[in-house]
Amino acid sequence: MTAVVTPAEGFDATPRVWLTRLLTPPVAAVKAAVGLLCAFTPLGGILLLGWGARVAQREVARAWWRAGVRDTESPMSFSAWAQRDPATRKWRTWPNWSIAQDVRAAGEKRHTSFRRAIEIVGGSLIENARLGLQTFLNSSVLLAPCAVLWQAGWGYGWENSFNKGYEQSWVGPTLWWLGWLAFVVVMSHLPLAQIHHAVTGEWRAYYRWKEIRVLRRATTGAHAALAVLFAIVMLPITVLLGVRTFPLFENVEVEKAAGALNTALALYGFLGFFVLRFVAAQVYARATRRAYDRDTAPRETVSPKTVSRRTVRLPDSPAWNAVFARWTPSPSPSPGLPVRTLRRGWRLSAGGLAVLAWTALSFQYVLIVFTTAPGWSHWWTQPLVQAPWFARVHVAPLEADSP
Repeated sequence: MTAVVTPAEGFDATPRVWLTRLLTPPVAAVKAAVGLLCAFTPLGGILLLGWGARVAQREVARAWWRAGVRDTESPMSFSAWAQRDPATRKWRTWPNWSIAQDVRAAGEKRHTSFRRAIEIVGGSLIENARLGLQTFLNSSVLLAPCAVLWQAGWGYGWENSFNKGYEQSWVGPTLWWLGWLAFVVVMSHLPLAQIHHAVTGEWRAYYRWKEIRVLRRATTGAHAALAVLFAIVMLPITVLLGVRTFPLFENVEVEKAAGALNTALALYGFLGFFVLRFVAAQVYARATRRAYDRDTAPRETVSPKTVSRRTVRLPDSPAWNAVFARWTPSPSPSPGLPVRTLRRGWRLSAGGLAVLAWTALSFQYVLIVFTTAPGWSHWWTQPLVQAPWFARVHVAPLEADSP
């Protein structure tokens, strides 16, 4: 049953609300600092993946809520609206790292005192670990063919070069280009699949290829822009990982250089990861709304059960139903032949731009592998995509020249 949300009555000016507003900036700064620390280690990167999934979920809900704001309502922030309903209270602030997002709801559950205490103190930590592990494992499954082909092509190419096997010189590049082709196909699917998993909470969302294809076609231009953003954000990481090979850093103390580079990588990587998840959530929210608008079947309200048979399966829960109830689709008539032709041309152009962007991203991985040791691990744990730990500079002290 779809929940009905009453119009807003304005801001709540109670002292508790004003205290919450005063504490919001410091709490957000603490959460960002914890995220920065997580970007230094692999285990922290798993937690950062889960936290990023919850950030994306909140941003999708916020984008749907903004699309459904009615002109007759009084001005109200998304946080104030989420606070009004117990089902949506989990979205009133940015996700926590350890303490349960809704302490009151966790304390009212019919569990033993010990289990309630665990959920209150570590509910968010458990949720971050669950979502992060699911994101890492399923993203790794989809990216594994690319890594295998790249690794095989890279290793065979160098081995063949050392042994002067010129007759087999085509094998290494061919394997690498096959890996590139697989990478382009997977990355055209993976960013939106990660947000789809964040929204639904189901790991099977990664393998709903038809649903992700519907979303990608609904926002072809935005998806291409997201691909370009991935390539741009990755560029400074590529430079920082390979900077120790530059002549400028030959005389810098190794330990100090590694520490400074790892700090810069973690800081920039965390900010880049947050921006990419935020933008991907916006693209996903826009894609779902457009997909529903293009569904011209008549219906009175938006219902996940009704929509799932045509486009994308979204969760059927009180929280999401409260968001869906605020938005009414506006199906557009079927366009004529000229409009369809222009749309087809635009999709082809945007698709070509996305292929170029994913190609640029794949070549950056080649540069990282060439300039780092052991560089091959970056193919199996790609930063910004599946493994957001960025302090990866491990520089061994240079041996003194023999007299």
